[in-house]
Amino acid sequence: RPPRSTLFPYTTLFRSYLVTNTVGARTLIVNKGAFSQIFNASKNKVKWNDGTEQEYDLNQFTNIISKVELTTEELATLKGFTAATSIKLTENATIPANTFKNLTALETINLPKATTIAKDAFDASTNLVNVIMPAYKFADETINPQILKKASLVTLNMSGVDQMSAAFPAKGLSLSDYNQLTTVTVKDGLLVGASSFNGCSALTTINGAIEFREDGAAAFKDCVALREINIKNTVIPADAFSGCSTLEKVLKDGQQVLPTSVGSQAFMNCAGCTTLYGVADAAEDGKKIMYVGATTVPLGVFENCTALEYVHFMEATSFDNDIFKGCTGGSQLKEIKFKKAFTIASGVSSNTTFGSNTQVVKLFINPAQSVKTFK
Repeated sequence: RPPRSTLFPYTTLFRSYLVTNTVGARTLIVNKGAFSQIFNASKNKVKWNDGTEQEYDLNQFTNIISKVELTTEELATLKGFTAATSIKLTENATIPANTFKNLTALETINLPKATTIAKDAFDASTNLVNVIMPAYKFADETINPQILKKASLVTLNMSGVDQMSAAFPAKGLSLSDYNQLTTVTVKDGLLVGASSFNGCSALTTINGAIEFREDGAAAFKDCVALREINIKNTVIPADAFSGCSTLEKVLKDGQQVLPTSVGSQAFMNCAGCTTLYGVADAAEDGKKIMYVGATTVPLGVFENCTALEYVHFMEATSFDNDIFKGCTGGSQLKEIKFKKAFTIASGVSSNTTFGSNTQVVKLFINPAQSVKTFK
């Protein structure tokens, strides 16, 4: 039988609270009863009996987990744990002002039921790295910067948020230019506004499917590390993924999205994309085809998307300038197919619309298409 101090699972099951024995980096887990039971009579140390009565300074604890709801008075005692780097309060819905005051070492906060956070709940000098607050709406733009700091935030669970605001003017939640942020968990159907994640250059993972608002232009512009995203709608706003140089997949219900509307420069400079542009289609001899369902194709949609191979426009009847600028002459583009007859914007030639070097690109047009369109 191992020594009693190593029986972590057993003490967790049978004791109201547990103290681990790692000197200088202790974990406190409160399983049941009152949080206040952990303190000595002076309430300045944690008492513990692991065969012998002991008391530990509060600054020895780096990890605090409470599975019971803390009272207002008990929440006020947390500020004494000045070495804490991680705190999880599973049952508290309301966090008063100054709850985490003086906890400048705090990096991870996990508040799964929190719906109300008072202003100044966190110390101004605290730089949170990991924020797990799946019930919180992040609706107060005066409190959000106290919790979510651009210089430190790496992971965020914000799955209680229904919609994000435009980056300017600042209203509600926007994560524009959070360039340390790598992972975000969102509610399925989260509405994203203009520039909501613009400039999140380290962002690699979005857990959950987003939906573009009507004002969702540049929502993910320059998210250069983003490789895959799930979306709920088929409308891709202007500049939505412009500069997302490693983006590989834009999925809807697990399948490549068929855009019904594409804004100008929506995929501009997605040069590193390799699988974004379609999946092998058995009915088309295994070609990797990008299907576009938009009726109007605006300026520079696929500019510098050099990984494009096969593009089929299913509904397009109107094209603007520079659709494939930089995609011909040395790139991978092999075929463009137009299912319907179309027109090109006034004053624009087919050379600048579809690229100036299309000798190696096969063009398939509708029989009703006027050859005068191609100059």
